Amino acid sequence: MVLLRYFFPAFLRQDKVSDGYSRLAWLIWLLTLVLMLIWPIPNGQLPFHRNFILVPLFLLQAWLVWRHAPVRAALPLRQIKPVLVLLGILSVWILLTGLLHGQSTRFFLREFNGKWLRVLETGFMGLSLVPLLSAGRRQRACYEVLWALLCVMGLLAVWQLYDIVRLWHHNGGVIPWQFTRLAYSRFELSVYFSTLLIFLFVEIGVRAALGRRESRVGWPALLVLLSLALAAQLSLMTRNATVGVLANMLSVTLLVLLMRAASWGKGRLLAVALLGVVLIGGVATISWKTDSRWASLKQTLPVALDTSHHLAWLDLNRYPYPSMANGQMVDVSAYERISWLKIGSELMLKEPWGQGLRGDNFHLLVAKYYGPTTTTQSHSGMINFALANGIPGMVLWLVILGWLTAIGLHRFYRYRRAAGLCLAIFVMGMTLRGLVDDIWRDHMLEMFFFFCGLLLTLCYADDEPSSEAETRAPAKL
Repeated sequence: MVLLRYFFPAFLRQDKVSDGYSRLAWLIWLLTLVLMLIWPIPNGQLPFHRNFILVPLFLLQAWLVWRHAPVRAALPLRQIKPVLVLLGILSVWILLTGLLHGQSTRFFLREFNGKWLRVLETGFMGLSLVPLLSAGRRQRACYEVLWALLCVMGLLAVWQLYDIVRLWHHNGGVIPWQFTRLAYSRFELSVYFSTLLIFLFVEIGVRAALGRRESRVGWPALLVLLSLALAAQLSLMTRNATVGVLANMLSVTLLVLLMRAASWGKGRLLAVALLGVVLIGGVATISWKTDSRWASLKQTLPVALDTSHHLAWLDLNRYPYPSMANGQMVDVSAYERISWLKIGSELMLKEPWGQGLRGDNFHLLVAKYYGPTTTTQSHSGMINFALANGIPGMVLWLVILGWLTAIGLHRFYRYRRAAGLCLAIFVMGMTLRGLVDDIWRDHMLEMFFFFCGLLLTLCYADDEPSSEAETRAPAKL
């Protein structure tokens, strides 16, 4: 029962709000918790399609925002206007690119709705969640919304570890590394756990730097959640995710030290630096000891870059995997990703205006320029995004990511908002991950937009609201 308090933010228990509005606010909150729990789980494993939660939730939030002026006034639309304008331009560009270059207008419009409009909807859901739950009033406790969502995400870490322990016992003490039944692949689940870990690292860094808590979560619960998320992430043995965890740890440590370097003494600075080194070193050591693929990466790199002589990346049915300098076969995952990254970069220059939103652009273009192929997609989110939307679309996307990062850093360093550091680290981490993993699609992109919207609201949540928001209460439903 003690843990239940983390799932229900205190400001949901409002007064001076109509019963109808309050009931709908609770419904929105409960549906959001359910969505957060099932987001990475394939629809085939659920008793219902994920959109049966997502679409009604969006419509309900949109209706309440349209219906209540105080909620609209609490949205930070003026502060993030440049980002919204850029998103609008990018959306128009994606639409025009697909209509002009896509193979089928009907097919593209269906893809545009599912792959982009749905993403924009989740961004709106994140942006409007706190204003809706707080009925547009100024709320300093709104950071608890984020923490309740993180606690729900921690439930999947518990589930993942339960499966690992169960199979470990069933297999006679052999740890089932790389196993998961919670997602289509361990890569997709690792993106989910990486998101959770980013926010936990930031919370620890903010507590060390500012000496304050942003939520009711105490140190014991925070450390337990961190341990569960780390263990679940490491059990997947996803190298890119492990690198991302280390990079996020390093980024948080450096940014915290940068903020407090002038006011902390040498002893405290050294202690925080050592703690960061210990955590980073521990994760790196565990990954190195348990994943033998790291040792072969160096020898795989030059072979993978020689895409003219080694053609396994093109067609596995005709060309065998090459060997490294030591005579052993290359690490398949590293070889394919590096080769496809190089080929994808070449295809970007050959087709700079994009092909429209679809999942097989890389396959079709490789077949067009290099011949029959067994490849599907490049496994790089940035390459796939550029092949779909062209170089102009990719540039716009990078500008948006950079602007979000700048907003986060500005709100953290100037106003000491923990949500600002969360936003900056989250966007930077996902951007780097998107270079080597195909994360800019489906539920992963939906979650990215949702959390960006939520964090943008939290960045400005303590600012003075407009007089309209202070004086008017939501009308009765």
